[in-house]
Amino acid sequence: MRTTLDLPEPLYRRLKLKAAQEGKTLREVVIHLLEEGLGRAPKGPRPLPKVAEAGRRLPVRSHAELWELLEGYGDT
Repeated sequence: MRTTLDLPEPLYRRLKLKAAQEGKTLREVVIHLLEEGLGRAPKGPRPLPKVAEAGRRLPVRSHAELWELLEGYGDT
């Protein structure tokens, strides 16, 4: 099934880079990431990353900033 998505330019560039690095098509990468994300959702929330400086006060961040920080978590 075909669909059209309007993606932010930085996200599109990251997807294209990931596809090139993995030797896959953009379609393959997007399908894999969607399936992975949808498959993980019913299992509950992902564990939070460990904070290197535990106990220190973290700066206040917006919802969007927090998602941006977590976006790359688990890629390594």
